[in-house]
Amino acid sequence: MGIFDKVKSFAKKLTGGSAKVFVESDPVCFGSPFEVRIKAEVQDENIRIDRVYLNVVGTELVKARASDVVRNSDGSTRTRTKTVELSHETFNDEITVKGASNLVANQTYEWKTEITIPNGSLPIYHGFNARHGYYIRAGLDMSGNDPDSGWVELK
Repeated sequence: MGIFDKVKSFAKKLTGGSAKVFVESDPVCFGSPFEVRIKAEVQDENIRIDRVYLNVVGTELVKARASDVVRNSDGSTRTRTKTVELSHETFNDEITVKGASNLVANQTYEWKTEITIPNGSLPIYHGFNARHGYYIRAGLDMSGNDPDSGWVELK
């Protein structure tokens, strides 16, 4: 392995480019488990992971228009309007799907797990000024930046 290969290998670990991670799920079913599938495509180098994990969050987002009166330097006034966004986390869970493993280069791995969002949790809704949703993110916990799927909204 030449110096440039070592630099490329280090850069992949640093940026999370050692693997591509994907996640998908069955439709949300409150109070009952539903299946989540995680897939990892390992790039051109073997990797060692500490675990495969799944984050689940519920988030409420509210957007509103706010106006105020601003006095200009010449004494006149104008109305300034801006959009204000507030968010609130309503649910948060992290699941270890698989423990430490060695993943072989150019291979695809798949894991399945079940999650349950408890009865009584806020439902999924999309209103005019507010919305609430649940999001999942799968990742490989490893040295450097964890490769992950990015946040995916549950349906």
